[in-house]
Amino acid sequence: MVDIDSFLDAPVVKYIHLHLQSRGGKKVTLIEGLEDPKETLSAIRKSLSCGGSIQKSKQNDIVYVQLQGDLRDRVKVYLVGVGVKADSILVHGY
Repeated sequence: MVDIDSFLDAPVVKYIHLHLQSRGGKKVTLIEGLEDPKETLSAIRKSLSCGGSIQKSKQNDIVYVQLQGDLRDRVKVYLVGVGVKADSILVHGY
């Protein structure tokens, strides 16, 4: 039998999701799960020399960062470089 109290006390793992989408024939990278999207967007734009913006989902009010181009691998390297654990970054796409 499972002890409910130990299950509820377990630490919650927060993931950062990197998605690739096509919008109007161009590819964009979406980053979900950032603690401070505004500061992170500014740092990523300077580091990767790319354009980007902060967007809010109309369906479920999730705030995410949108970057121009397929930058999933470069964003993951950047996030690991600033101290995010590689295990907590999930890369999605086609």
